[in-house]
This record gives sequence, structure tokens and C-alpha cells, in this order.
Amino acid sequence: MFVFIKDFFIYPFVSARESNRFYQFLQFLGKDYPAYFWAKPSFWRVIVLPFLAIRVMIKGNEK
Repeated sequence: MFVFIKDFFIYPFVSARESNRFYQFLQFLGKDYPAYFWAKPSFWRVIVLPFLAIRVMIKGNEK
């Protein structure tokens, strides 16, 4: 979690954004989750959003 907070503050100043957890979090909220949700919209996928967001904050978005 401390890495996420550190990355939050240095995000505007870094050029290698793919390894930045804040960048990964923003990409998850703006790009990955909408694609995941609209593939098969359901109430369950809305409930899972906070847990997926916390996972991205803590572990990053490894692909």
C-alpha cells in the first residue's frame, strides 16, 4: 500500500508509467474494468469492483 501512495505522488514526474501502481490503478478504472463489465454486465460484477480495485492497489496489475 505504501508503494501505491508513493506512486500517487510521483506519477506526474515519471516517464516509465507501466510500472507505476497508480498508473495501473487508473488504467484499471478507466480501461480494464469497463471492458470487463460490459462483456457480461451483471450485479455481481458491480459488487466485485471495490475488491478488484484494492487488489490492483496492493499487488499491481500483472498481466
